[in-house]
Amino acid sequence: MVRVSLSPSIFCMALAGLNLHCGDGNSQNTADAGNISPDAAERTDSGTINQQDAGIADSGAPDMGTISWPECIQQAQFTGPVMPSGGLPRCGQNNYQWSTDPSLGKAIKKGRRIVATLDTLRRTGTGRLLGPSLKHDVTAEQIEYQTQDRGQLVTASAVIAYPQLSEAEDALGIVIWNHGTSGFTSSCAPSLENAGYSFPAVLASMGYVAVAPDYIGLNALTSTAGKHAYLVGEQAAISALDAARAAALEVGQVICVPPDLAIIGASQGGHAALFADLLQPYYAPEFRMRGTVAIVPPSDLENQFIRALEQRVPATSNALSTFYTASSWYDRDPAETFLPDALTNVEDAFANSCQPSSQLRIGDANTLFRADFLQGFTESSHPMRCILQDNSLAQTSWVQDLSKRDSSYGILSIYGEADSTVDITIERASWQEMCKKNYRLNFVSCQGAGHGQVSSTNLLRITDFIGRRFDGETFEPASSCVPPVAIDCSAN
Repeated sequence: MVRVSLSPSIFCMALAGLNLHCGDGNSQNTADAGNISPDAAERTDSGTINQQDAGIADSGAPDMGTISWPECIQQAQFTGPVMPSGGLPRCGQNNYQWSTDPSLGKAIKKGRRIVATLDTLRRTGTGRLLGPSLKHDVTAEQIEYQTQDRGQLVTASAVIAYPQLSEAEDALGIVIWNHGTSGFTSSCAPSLENAGYSFPAVLASMGYVAVAPDYIGLNALTSTAGKHAYLVGEQAAISALDAARAAALEVGQVICVPPDLAIIGASQGGHAALFADLLQPYYAPEFRMRGTVAIVPPSDLENQFIRALEQRVPATSNALSTFYTASSWYDRDPAETFLPDALTNVEDAFANSCQPSSQLRIGDANTLFRADFLQGFTESSHPMRCILQDNSLAQTSWVQDLSKRDSSYGILSIYGEADSTVDITIERASWQEMCKKNYRLNFVSCQGAGHGQVSSTNLLRITDFIGRRFDGETFEPASSCVPPVAIDCSAN
């Protein structure tokens, strides 16, 4: 009989000295999950931007008016999504086509605004690590913008951060930051916390325009905007790419923003980053993709979640979250997966908590999942297996298009050998398959690092990799499809 662990561990991340939003609450493995106390964002001893230092002000919701691409990036004129060969949908979904509405990426509302001085940013833990790489004062603001989900227009929220530059200076380009798991409803949006502004502000101080989407369903400014489909690559990718459009349009009214784009993401956000990289040539071809860093991403959902049903592991609660939220996105009834009483409890927990698995005290799988679901899941033809395959990078039906990417483009995947959430053995095998399918990849595995430790020990490696991509340095992918041995990442 399969045992199900419903401990509230999540795919999450904490960068050194930055209190990134990580609503985990896993008391059994706090260090590994990267938990951060919500009130830590207000403490100046941790270096986090607080209201007094950063000058937080509520800017309200002004009329945004008509926005067009700024003159300095006319070559990035919005062209609209280009449907991939074979079209959509997949895994038995109802038919839909992407919208090409010109409002995609347009900001429609503004929320909180923060101004952070260079001195304040350099006093953060991350600022002390990056040192002279931080060069500018920063403005960061919360926006609501237009995006879409399965062809239907919806809105989402994000934080946009940009450097305060002289008239003679241009931004280096745009960097998307995809956060780790924070919840499933609007009350769980990272941009509601000061911590949600921290890493975008650091990136902006380096000269980038940074944008941190909250994800569809986590709209901080409109509580009814869409439903979050956890670890569904297309939904996360589209909202991230439209957030990049919003950043270019908004910030381009103040400074020149080249259409160069890079993506960083961790955990759930690492998965989102890989799919945004994959879909960019189709959905947002006006950008020049420079590179992607994926930190502890579950790139092989199928095998990660087979493991999560076979044994008690932290990722079991993540599997439950995907089974519940992805079912509806793929037009399947969650009642096909969950027993009636269990489904009622799951629906209530996801609607009312940012840590729903902490409220679900269920032991055996047969008290949670339908017997036919568990029996059928062992077959590769099972509908849920199709969904997981479609959101696994080496198996997805999306086809990589490198035709418009130059020699500087590449992907860096970083993992921890001691990660109890994202199994490293599974990810090594996935990386090998991605390599064989001509993904331009490098792989780093960190000795002794748990899920929430990888990013903090690799911050310099991450920012250096992105900087080299924007500088146009030729990327050297792995010489063979054999993942290298683990290294001491603390020495980077």
